[in-house]
Amino acid sequence: MKSDEAGSQNRQLADPAGIQTLPSLEGDVCHISKSIEAVLLSKSENRKQRALARARNIRYQTEIRRPIVCLAFVLPMVFLYELGAIWLGRQSIRSGIDQWFHQNLYQLGFGELVVLPIITIAVLVYWHHRKRDHWQFRISLLTGMFAEAIGLGLILFWAANAIDQLADGAQAPAATAVLSQNAWWANIVACVGSGIYEELVFRIGLLSVLIVGANKLFPGHLSAALTGVIAVSLLFAALHYSVFNPAGNPFEVSSFMFRFFASTVFCILFLFRGFGIAVGAHVAYDVLTQI
Repeated sequence: MKSDEAGSQNRQLADPAGIQTLPSLEGDVCHISKSIEAVLLSKSENRKQRALARARNIRYQTEIRRPIVCLAFVLPMVFLYELGAIWLGRQSIRSGIDQWFHQNLYQLGFGELVVLPIITIAVLVYWHHRKRDHWQFRISLLTGMFAEAIGLGLILFWAANAIDQLADGAQAPAATAVLSQNAWWANIVACVGSGIYEELVFRIGLLSVLIVGANKLFPGHLSAALTGVIAVSLLFAALHYSVFNPAGNPFEVSSFMFRFFASTVFCILFLFRGFGIAVGAHVAYDVLTQI
């Protein structure tokens, strides 16, 4: 008995806390291990979610610039404008540049009803064919493009008003002037048509040609792009005035500078966001100036 008591005392001296504490320690270690594992899994899941978000964003940025997607985005606006033009009469909803376009087309022997819609569709389909792109796309892209265009139009509208308030306190002019004697809804139709066809002529037509030509004279993508943007923006602003366009407005330095700025923004959107976003932002801005 004495030897057993002595052994027990020796074990207690060797382990003063008692062996009963071991299960508790094992439980704490297990809990800490699970906590660490949960943190690591959470971080891994967050990284995975961020990677998926980046992949979706990159895919969206690429998809919205495809000609077939731009055509799908713009086509409803084309139909809205053409139907509105038939219903209201083209003379009542033409803006200065729109009237200038139609007058020149008429002098070249083209009819007025479906020329520009056919040109718009043909250009985008040909561009799509040249890229050898596939025809499928997600309809949900159009919702994102619509929201982006509205947001960009709002930003441009606020920026324009801030610039004009600092300059002379006047209200920001529309990038495209419409006939003020029309009802507001007729002006909305005019804004839609001007946004589509001005972007078609100035961005797809003139800007693309000028960048290609400038690249031959001044090798380098940046120099060519800057040359094209400046030249197109000067022409865009100038054609809004009666000095260059009989259907335009009287010349004003402040509105000329703003329209040059607006055209520069649309050129940048066209180059980096695609034709559809440029059209949508242009239409959104012009519509906001009429509300």
